[in-house]
Amino acid sequence: MRKSHLTLLRTLAYSAPTRQCRSCAFSTLPRRQNTPPTTKLTTPPPPPRDPEPPLPPTKDRDEEDTTPHPLGRPIGLSHPPNPAASPRRTWREAHASLTNYDKHLARREELKATLSVPYFRDFTRMNRERGKTWLANERLWKAEAARWFPNLRGRTLGSGGVVRDVVPLLKGRVSLVCVFSRSWAEAQVRSFVGEEENPEVRRAIKGSGGRAQIVEVNVEEGALFAAILKLFERRLRGMRDEKDWEKYFLLRSLPKEVREEIGVVNGKVGYVYLVDENCKIRWAGSGDANETEKQALVRGLNRLIEGKTATPRPTDAPGQKQTSAST
Repeated sequence: MRKSHLTLLRTLAYSAPTRQCRSCAFSTLPRRQNTPPTTKLTTPPPPPRDPEPPLPPTKDRDEEDTTPHPLGRPIGLSHPPNPAASPRRTWREAHASLTNYDKHLARREELKATLSVPYFRDFTRMNRERGKTWLANERLWKAEAARWFPNLRGRTLGSGGVVRDVVPLLKGRVSLVCVFSRSWAEAQVRSFVGEEENPEVRRAIKGSGGRAQIVEVNVEEGALFAAILKLFERRLRGMRDEKDWEKYFLLRSLPKEVREEIGVVNGKVGYVYLVDENCKIRWAGSGDANETEKQALVRGLNRLIEGKTATPRPTDAPGQKQTSAST
């Protein structure tokens, strides 16, 4: 054997075998090669935009309607009130009304309209202008254009729980009808007809010889407040003369259609109506009275008292002119 052959065999016998892990031996994926990092191309940021102008503040619907405006058109019912049209119902009439499906549908629509009104809406409106709904007119509405005051039913301080009508008390006399609820509205009513706030009104009523009067209507819709008010009826009687007990009405509710007709927009505000002897509303005021409204009320009250005094005599001669009351 040659020497070169021995050298080759010695090299093969003592050379170390190369080792390889199983994962690398059976892997079919190509091996990862170290590549130099590449730099990413960055785009420049967009130029800053001009700031957008702020949106104008949105006005609430209630805020747009809170500014009081002069009450130009007459308010009230378009037909004369009829006390006989609203007597106490019998059991048969109540049963017929209870089983009337059309009335239930109409009542459902009324309840839906009532529930859609926010509960605190009237309280929110009290924060602006102290709840004043409108500005009273400086002059009376003419008798031909004036509308009628509705018939309200309720207990009085002297009725002993018997429900009575307001219209028979108003007929034949000039009346100042005050509609209010709670002490806040009562204080607003006193700003029109109070002895200290507007003494000329009291002086005109006392000098009318019974031809003018003040009628108060206290509306308490909540059952709890109505019960509390009933406990204080004795105190209310002590604050008034016994002859005025029949002129203080206590109502549990004011119908929605009546509110719309006489302009009671806010149930927490006091309203004053100057009603003539024919139950027509000749003047109306709401909220706190200002000096212009006080003077307008005194002028209108004196004019109606004088007009009622100058009624035509029924026994005039055929050729003689009859003196009519100015309207």
